[in-house]
Amino acid sequence: LAEDVDGRVVGAGGYSLAAGRPALAHVRHLATDPRALRQGIARRLMQAIFTAARAEGVARFDCLSTLTAVPFYTAIGFRKIGTVDVPVLSGLSFPAIRMWRAT
Repeated sequence: LAEDVDGRVVGAGGYSLAAGRPALAHVRHLATDPRALRQGIARRLMQAIFTAARAEGVARFDCLSTLTAVPFYTAIGFRKIGTVDVPVLSGLSFPAIRMWRAT
């Protein structure tokens, strides 16, 4: 979690280890409060994620990025693999970009 000077949560993020592949981690739920964008919060969260995951032996990360977050992930070293349609409801999907990064 990331908090502002008043203790309000302004960002959150995490990762999970891939089942059966401990050297691979999936970025999960990275989010920044819209009122706190462009302040380096997501970048600091990702640095904490990278540090914690490396300590667990992670060598590679992957993520499903929203279309608008691709420039952010690219700026911190992720590379595009391809497009993915993430099912959210029966017959409805959300477009995403699968990305990866070595630690």
